[in-house]
Amino acid sequence: MLHELLFALLGHTGDIFIESVGEDGRPSFVVSGEAKDFVGVAERGLFNRILRTGYAFRELQKFVHRETEVNARGGVYRRDLDNGLSETLDKYRHLILQLEQKALSYNPPLLSTFQHVLSDFEVVLPALLDLVHQVQDSQVEGVKLLQIVHASVQWGIPELRIALKRIDWHCHTVLLKQLTAWLAHGMLLDEGREFLIAQGPHSITKAITPSKIPQTVHRTTSPQQSRMQLVSDSLMSDWESFRVRIDMLPPSIPLPVAERILFIGKAVRVLSNPPRGVGTKTVLKRDDLLPPSDTSESH
Repeated sequence: MLHELLFALLGHTGDIFIESVGEDGRPSFVVSGEAKDFVGVAERGLFNRILRTGYAFRELQKFVHRETEVNARGGVYRRDLDNGLSETLDKYRHLILQLEQKALSYNPPLLSTFQHVLSDFEVVLPALLDLVHQVQDSQVEGVKLLQIVHASVQWGIPELRIALKRIDWHCHTVLLKQLTAWLAHGMLLDEGREFLIAQGPHSITKAITPSKIPQTVHRTTSPQQSRMQLVSDSLMSDWESFRVRIDMLPPSIPLPVAERILFIGKAVRVLSNPPRGVGTKTVLKRDDLLPPSDTSESH
């Protein structure tokens, strides 16, 4: 029966252990009615308690596989949530492998040994499954996912808090990469529109052509000043196109901090990516700064 238990702990049911409703009224793996003839009441309760871990493992594994296929092209926060879950599931698989090696030895472990070895995961995996259900029910995306994960880290059980902190770390890794790209290079790494900074449509700035400039402007504005005005309009259009997404603020970044992040990134963009034409003339002559009338008088 230990071999059937090992299969059930890896998410596979059979004749002895089946999928049904547990004692708490929730779906789980339980001892089948056919096995009640040779499984006592006390052992049955112990089996059912251990089997909850196998059911939670199967559901978490299905979630990770499904999300990996769905978010193959986007959803970086959901993808890192999967990475955090996979890290915990890998540790669980390694533990089941150790139990299997003991079960194949001359002195197979007792059922109480299974319970002792799996005691941490009896708490961790069902709690992670509750977290997954919360994510699925709320249908959150992007930085909002951090709010749910961060709130779950407040659990008082040490083993569960450690697992949740690892998941929280994986999800925050994405945020740190996006913040680094924006603050250091003025770049948005946000294909799925999940970052707290977004770029909307540029301000409508029509290109100024000589035919559209009034004649009075022709008489008072030099070509160099016209080019500088175009550059200024282009910079202003790019500057005003970025904004803070209040609905995507993580719990660790209040709005005043987000506004400073927005300003720094926009400033980096201006300084590191000047519009075409700014660097063509590094030193301006005095004549370029004077109106045509003043220029003629100086000559």
